[in-house]
Amino acid sequence: PLAIVDHAVSLGLERERLIPTCGDETFSVGAMTVHSIPSSHTELEYDEDAGYPYLGFCIEVDGVRLYHSGDTIVYDGLQEKLAQFQPDIVFLPINGAAGRKQNPTISLNMNSQEAVDLAKAVGAGVVIPHHYDMFTFNTVDVGDFATLAEHAGQPYQVLQCGERYLWQR
Repeated sequence: PLAIVDHAVSLGLERERLIPTCGDETFSVGAMTVHSIPSSHTELEYDEDAGYPYLGFCIEVDGVRLYHSGDTIVYDGLQEKLAQFQPDIVFLPINGAAGRKQNPTISLNMNSQEAVDLAKAVGAGVVIPHHYDMFTFNTVDVGDFATLAEHAGQPYQVLQCGERYLWQR
């Protein structure tokens, strides 16, 4: 996001290697086409100068479309934004508000049911859950997600940290 370019540079990244985006923009990197899609923790935030501070990305390469949400809830309009890209693979958070029990400042995300519903609604070929099992105070049982996906008829894949996944149509 454009909003964090200066911070990224302060961490040692070279400014000329960064591609700032305000959200709802499309750009190319080599053979990839990247669409920046606003994300939100509670409601969409927008700054006139810096755009949306939180973004997910839909990446298209070799005819495959992958969406990684980052942290986000399902806000009004997300389903429509995402559906226009017809993603094959979606990476969605499933921890909901789990961490808020211990820390009320923890960001909100969609929960397992919302992730399955969104994946199904946009016709995702497979949904891969994220944002679980990282921190003991902010996690959910990924088995519950799997059960929900199975009942909904939504293909899913649960990956272990570092596991490789090969997509086949």
